[in-house]
Amino acid sequence: MLIISHSEDIDGILSAALAIRKAKKERESYSLLLMDYTEYDLLIDKIKNSKENRIMILDIGMDESKSKEVIEALRNSKSFIIWIDHHIWENSTIKEASKYCNLIIGKNSATFIFSRIFSNDLFSRKLARIAEDSDFFKNKLKISKQLSIIITYFNAFSKEKLYWLAEYFSENTKLTKEMEETAEKIEKEIEKTSKEAEKSLKVIEIQKKKIGIVELPKILNPSFEGNRLINEKKLNACIMLFKNEKGYEVSIRGERALELAKLLGGGGHPNAAGAFLTTDKIKIIKKNILLIFGSNSKTL
Repeated sequence: MLIISHSEDIDGILSAALAIRKAKKERESYSLLLMDYTEYDLLIDKIKNSKENRIMILDIGMDESKSKEVIEALRNSKSFIIWIDHHIWENSTIKEASKYCNLIIGKNSATFIFSRIFSNDLFSRKLARIAEDSDFFKNKLKISKQLSIIITYFNAFSKEKLYWLAEYFSENTKLTKEMEETAEKIEKEIEKTSKEAEKSLKVIEIQKKKIGIVELPKILNPSFEGNRLINEKKLNACIMLFKNEKGYEVSIRGERALELAKLLGGGGHPNAAGAFLTTDKIKIIKKNILLIFGSNSKTL
């Protein structure tokens, strides 16, 4: 079995962990691919060319700009594909994709959906609780904040450790003491980095709405930073740019986040969404902000 899951947040790592646990329990061989939305072509290639009998795709929403390619890959795939997600898809895409794979889209986290369908035991419910706390910004559990910090750090500096993390949580529901201490050290580093990065924040006022745009290093978690800046700077929405070698990962939090993400070719949730833009296209962000919020703007 090939497990393909989202690399950048708790839901992706923990839903992968439950899939690994299921494979181990059934004594089924498996391989794991953790990916982000800049690697969507890799997902299409794996769907189209994998020789595995079964593929599980977890916590990865549809990139509507590539939906035709995805549907074509699903149509031609020789694997039985289960796709579990909770992001917002176009109805027409759901209809087409459902013809060629077992597509399960719910309102809860992918970890929660997986746990209810395939395991529904105490272990899986504990992981689902952590994923729900993080994915829906409840922030009631200490472990969800610590784990988010660790995952963001690994994504920035040591992606191979994410695979170890998924394996670890296939058998554990708590962080080790060493992992907790690591999270505390990283958090102190993040606080310094966050305040320095905030200096690049620009605020655009449109129709009495304040939209923040800020470039951030990968060590910073978009949900933490976006919600912090919205609260502290009294913003209606915050657009965060994370530069990599291909361009910019765009994370949006706040009002009309999904609408803006869709205009940029991305997707997600109503108040938490994202997209990817090549360097030469980054200027279109301001144009699309104007389309969403109105035409009369000024930079504060």
